[in-house]
Amino acid sequence: MKLFANHTMRGLLTHLLGAVALVAWLLATPGRPAHASASLHGPWLTEDEDVIIEIGPCSSGLCGRIIWIQGAADARNDKDPDPQRRSLPLCGLTVVSGMRPNGTAWRAATLYDPEDGTTYRDVDVTLADNRLRLTIRVFIFSQSTTWTRPAAAFDRCRSGDSRP
Repeated sequence: MKLFANHTMRGLLTHLLGAVALVAWLLATPGRPAHASASLHGPWLTEDEDVIIEIGPCSSGLCGRIIWIQGAADARNDKDPDPQRRSLPLCGLTVVSGMRPNGTAWRAATLYDPEDGTTYRDVDVTLADNRLRLTIRVFIFSQSTTWTRPAAAFDRCRSGDSRP
C-alpha cells in the first residue's frame, strides 16, 4: 500500500508542509533585539504620544506606571472590568507588570490598556534602537505598539492625580 500516488505528489506535500512549518515558526517567534541588555528603565512615550509610562523595578520584576497624561486632568480608570477599580486615577496606575528577561528579549506578565479595560497576558517586549516594542499574540494573530523615549521635558502627574 502506497501512501502517495507518486513521488511528485510526495515532494509537493513535503515542500508544502515545510513552508507551513516555516510560516508558523516565523509568526510565533518574536524579533530579537541586538542589545536586549540595554536599559528598559525610565520614561517611555506611547505610540499615540498621549501618555508617558515609567518602567522601573517592582516586586514582580519590572513594572510600568503612568506618569504623564496629555490633557486629562481628571482621567479615571473607568473602563476597568472591576467596578472597585473604576474610580482609580490613571496617574500612577500600573499598566505593565511582571516584566522579566526571556532569552535575548523580555516578557511582560500583563499589559493593561485603560482605554478599553483589556488586560493582555504574556506580552513580548523587545528593545532595539531606543524603541520599546510590545507585542501581544492571540493564536497566529499579533498586534504591536512601539514606545519611544520622550524628546521633550514633561511635568509628571502626581500619583493619585492625573494632571500633567
